[in-house]
Amino acid sequence: MIYTCLSHVSNLLNEYLDSYYETMENQAEVGAIRSFSTVEIPNKILFSLINMERETGIGKAVSYRSAGENQMVQNATSWFFNLTFLMAAVFDEKRYIESLEKLSTSVAFLQQNSTIRLNDNFRFTIEPITLNIQELSNLWGIMGGHHYPAFFGRIRLISFDSDQIDRVAARILQPDTQTTPNKK
Repeated sequence: MIYTCLSHVSNLLNEYLDSYYETMENQAEVGAIRSFSTVEIPNKILFSLINMERETGIGKAVSYRSAGENQMVQNATSWFFNLTFLMAAVFDEKRYIESLEKLSTSVAFLQQNSTIRLNDNFRFTIEPITLNIQELSNLWGIMGGHHYPAFFGRIRLISFDSDQIDRVAARILQPDTQTTPNKK
């Protein structure tokens, strides 16, 4: 689900950038942000996962569902997460102005499309986040020390659902309320 969300946003952004700049090249992708040698700089917008946080505001619900006329099945409770991601303009130093333009266009795209539908049953929202200077310094240091123009965001409420059935139980259609007289 993590790759699916990030790659879906990346693909939508690719379509937008291709239309905006009237090109047909892959301008955004999911990838690791690191120090690149001058030969391998991708000259693209890269999406990279920074962190996952459990969403605690939803609570827990027992997952029972019907499995036929007289049966109920229980699945493991869904887990909900928020993904912190980095969208960086990883371009050669000579193309710095272009990297800022593409990053600006990409941020505008995310702002205009802050709710993204993945399919009929699943959608998620994107919001900007702010890191302080110490967090930024630590993050860029971990990623190899090279700083790229970047946007930090959060994808809210992705869920992990297990298809494994934990229990099957008989469905109670009508309670048995018959009583028998006491014999003394």
